[in-house]
Amino acid sequence: WVHALVVFCDYGFEPAKSMGWVAPGFGEKLDTAENAEMMVKILQDSGVTDINRLSNLAATKEAVLAEIQRVGAACDENDIFFFFYSGHGNPMPDQDGDEEDGSDEAMCLPYADGRCDEGSWLRDDDFSAEIAEMTAGHKLMILDCCHSGTMLDFQKPIWEGQSAISIVGCKDKQESAAMGGGTRGGAFTKSLNAAVRSLGNDTDHVSVGHIFNTICQYSPTFIPPGHAQDITINCAPGTTPDMMAWPFYTPE
Repeated sequence: WVHALVVFCDYGFEPAKSMGWVAPGFGEKLDTAENAEMMVKILQDSGVTDINRLSNLAATKEAVLAEIQRVGAACDENDIFFFFYSGHGNPMPDQDGDEEDGSDEAMCLPYADGRCDEGSWLRDDDFSAEIAEMTAGHKLMILDCCHSGTMLDFQKPIWEGQSAISIVGCKDKQESAAMGGGTRGGAFTKSLNAAVRSLGNDTDHVSVGHIFNTICQYSPTFIPPGHAQDITINCAPGTTPDMMAWPFYTPE
């Protein structure tokens, strides 16, 4: 049973918009809603019914952590917790010395009043700790944001013995391309969408690793030429990409 949480922030609200969170060329807002819609459509087409969503001013740091806890409480050892985020990601000073590069990674979530700064961001330490704590047989996290490489902090002891994998849009020092292929929606999410839909549903179960390899085959179609973006897979200690079955399939 898949329990999904889909989170996005498009920054099309004040004062975040005036603070520069929507880059020129995007119009009124970022194209992150398109990514979330693509992901929700995959889940729906695959027959997943427990799809929970948080966006924009409702997606504060506190609300996202509370929703991870709530959705996680519905999971047992036979279930899969699935998390998707699309929005800005940014480094911030490491607070506990666990980062080799001296920077934590964070999701740039807003305050409920529409401001967005380091105080409102969801730091990787807090995000990963909340997911690590829940009971779920498998945990799969997909993040389409900049500086997302090690957002799950899988090097920490809290992940020992867990079946958990993240697939992220880029490495910690990189930025994830938006407007992939020249239309709205991120290059990584579009590659993921193409990879999942290429399988159809008349297939033997494949691993998360197989999906990752397929995403990488599609990524040159959507990542702009010359843009440095390495879609990356990370696993909890003792887990490898071929050890977790991909959890949902769509009709072709």
